[in-house]
Amino acid sequence: MSELTKRTSQSRTAAHRSFGHTGNFLSQVERERYGVSITEAEALRRAMGFSVECYASILGIRSATYQRHRTRRGRINGAPGYAIGDLESMLHKLNGLVSADVDDFDSARWFADWIGHPQAALGGLTPAALLDTPAGRQLVDRLLGAMGSGAYL
Repeated sequence: MSELTKRTSQSRTAAHRSFGHTGNFLSQVERERYGVSITEAEALRRAMGFSVECYASILGIRSATYQRHRTRRGRINGAPGYAIGDLESMLHKLNGLVSADVDDFDSARWFADWIGHPQAALGGLTPAALLDTPAGRQLVDRLLGAMGSGAYL
């Protein structure tokens, strides 16, 4: 196994552990009530390679607000917390679309790159331009699902 393949495989496994929250219904309710830990939020941000400014924008908050959460080691609740959960869900979906035989696919990095490119199915907008709203995240999620099934939107 090459060093790159080994590192990417380890990254993929770590990513599933750190931000691949796919708990049961009750754990989701608890997460919605109390928010997402900054540790989980930071694991997702780092896996995607986003700057604090870019990540905060996607979450629909100011970067200073996100920095404050980081400093205080607090929880992110409300709309930004839901955004984190939606991003995790999209990455989980993306991981399900990729064959288990593909060891060198880093879904978080692929997604982070993909959202910066205009998509015809989104009227030429980038997915990143839509991720700060629930309706926008839903549309991007639908597009990922369509890509996986080969359907056109």
